[in-house]
Order: sequence, then C-alpha cells, then structure tokens
Amino acid sequence: MKVAIRADGGPELGYGHLVRTGALATELLRRDINTTYITTTPKSVKEICPDGIQTHQIPEENEQEAVIEILRRKDSDVIVTDSYGVDQEYQKSLSDVTDTVAVIQGDARYDLYCDILINGHVFAADIEYNWAGEEPKWCLGPEYLLLREEFSNPPGPNIVFRENPERAIILMGGSDVNNRTPEVMAAFDNQDISVDVIIGPGYNNKNEIRRAANNHNCRWNVHQTPNNLSELMFKADFAVTALGTTTYELIATNTPVIGLVEADNQLPIARALSKQRLGTVIWENQTLHKEVDKMITSSKMRKELWEKYSRLIDGNGAIRIVNGLINC
Repeated sequence: MKVAIRADGGPELGYGHLVRTGALATELLRRDINTTYITTTPKSVKEICPDGIQTHQIPEENEQEAVIEILRRKDSDVIVTDSYGVDQEYQKSLSDVTDTVAVIQGDARYDLYCDILINGHVFAADIEYNWAGEEPKWCLGPEYLLLREEFSNPPGPNIVFRENPERAIILMGGSDVNNRTPEVMAAFDNQDISVDVIIGPGYNNKNEIRRAANNHNCRWNVHQTPNNLSELMFKADFAVTALGTTTYELIATNTPVIGLVEADNQLPIARALSKQRLGTVIWENQTLHKEVDKMITSSKMRKELWEKYSRLIDGNGAIRIVNGLINC
C-alpha cells in the first residue's frame, strides 16, 4: 500500500497539522508502508515529521492539479488530507485517482466526499456532517486522536498525583504567534513553584521570554525545542497552554490545563473544555494570575481533572486509523 499525506505547517501556519499527521506517518512507517508527504512547506515537514518520509513540494497556486499529478505519478492507493482548502469538490477529484480518501477535518466547514473522516476532538461526535456518495467511515472522538507515541505511556516509573504542586509548564504552541509566553510568565510572579517554559521551533520572541525570566520571581527552566517534552508534561502538576494540539498531549499526560485561545480555530476546543469541565479556559473576564493561583492552591480541582484525563485518551489513535486505512 502506498499512502500520501497532504499537510503543511510552519511558524505562521502553526505546526498542528504536521504534528497530527506526523503521528500517523510514524505508525505507517512502523508497518513498512510507503509514505509520502505532499506539501508547500517541506522544510517544516523535515523538522517535525519522522525520518524516512518522502517529500514532494507543491506550489501554493494550482495546488489541486499538482497534488493529483503526484498521486498519479506515485500510483498512490490512499490520500490523507489535513489541510483547510480540501473542500468537497477537491475530495471528489482525489477519489478519482486513489482507492481511499481520508480527510482530517475538525469541523463541518465542508460537505464530504470521502471514504473516511477523522476527527479526534472531544466535540467531534456533536458535529452534524453532510456528505455525497456513500457514507464515510467515521473515526470520531479521542480514541482516534493522532498523538505522538511518546504521549501514550509515562517515561520510566508512573508519575503520581501531588497534593502540593511542585512543577508547572507553559506551552504556547509551535510558534507563539501572539507573543503570550511573557504574559503567562508574569502570572507566576512570586509563586513558590518550578516552571518549565517551552520555546517552540517557530518562536520569534526568545529575547522577550528571557527578559520575563529575569523580571519575574519564580524558578524558571527555559527549554528550546526540548527532545523530552512528553517527560516534562508528565512531571508537571498543571500547564498553561494555547488550545491547539498540545491540549490533547497534556490531557494524555494527565496534566491539568489552563487554556488560552490563540486563534479562532481553537474556540471549539475552548468551548468543549468548558462544557465538559476538562480544564480552565481564560475568557476576557478572567484574570490569568488568579486562575494560576487557584490551580496551585486547589488540589481538589487538579485531582478531579487528573482523574477525568485518565479515562479519556489511551494514545492508540494512530493504530486505529492505520487499521481503518488498511481495511477500507
């Protein structure tokens, strides 16, 4: 079987599409399945996705024609798309040149013409989807979350819940497009806790972050694109995070979440977290400093989140999806 993945990512676009599809690519490669990326951002694919991936660069203009030409040339059996522009007409054209079209889509922005729909969000089953042709196979909800394999199991001995928190972690995604990290660090001023501050691959505010570490009284540990991120999450007693892909990695590591909405496409996650009481979301009328203090002082609140998270994600989404692609 030959699988092609259509996805982009980078400092301006964000890295969520590549993180998700990278988890899928890892499982495909583990099974010795030929896997190719079709992308406008090959450099980011190389940075984020697993080694052994073939990459074909396409132009931003006339994308659809370029993708179809590559699929024909590669004689691909399956195309997996994780790109905002793949509407119903685009999906239908892909189905003309491949056996299986799988679409990763976190909302109902487009009617579907595909064989498989993948939506691992906690709100996926609540969306009303429309489709043409045969009804797709539905891969909906957290059991189909595409998470990197290091988030499936704790590193070393199991991490236990601490009544008195010792560590926190700050993660504003792969690029921190709104320069929120220094503001979040200010909310920890004078707190007796160790805080891991993550600088992602697309951050342009490293100097501001280091100034914040000098200006605010806390035990800071600043990490630039750490290779042990999952371990840092597992060890953290709670996190302040942008509400993108990282949110689910934190849930998978039982790390209670304070979430900030950094883009419109994060609003559904924010609403779902609030509705299902899966974390604290900072809305306009809330103060981040107050919510950080509450997370530190309320072991009951953190324990409730810890227990909910333990039942929500098992980290085997990529395995289930690859099984679905093989059996479609």
